[in-house]
Amino acid sequence: MDIKKLLSEIETDTKIDELNLREVQFKLPSLKHKYAGLLIRTKIELNEKKKEYEEVKKSLVKKIKETSPVKLTFNVLNDAAEDVPSLRNINDEIKNLQIIVELLEKTEKTFASMTYDIKNIIEIQKLETT
Repeated sequence: MDIKKLLSEIETDTKIDELNLREVQFKLPSLKHKYAGLLIRTKIELNEKKKEYEEVKKSLVKKIKETSPVKLTFNVLNDAAEDVPSLRNINDEIKNLQIIVELLEKTEKTFASMTYDIKNIIEIQKLETT
């Protein structure tokens, strides 16, 4: 998932003006569902990446232990495994997914409060027209 694309999509979905107020009001439940679904799918993907990270790390630690001519401590083996590019890539993916989860959680809160924002906008419009 591309964070720039997601930010752009969020910006588009949260834009409210006088012309699209009614449309956004009717689309709001589906938008809430859309971002809740994205959040859940991203959390699932994050958990899968964490499992993959642990499996790859265990495999690398075992491989390093077997190929080392001297006996290494567990901490040294872990540090050596952390330096392997494939494990660093998985770790970077985990960090990106954590950022996306945080963004989606905040977006979900924004959409939860949008109902009140729309109500307030409608009330202001009523006051302006009377």
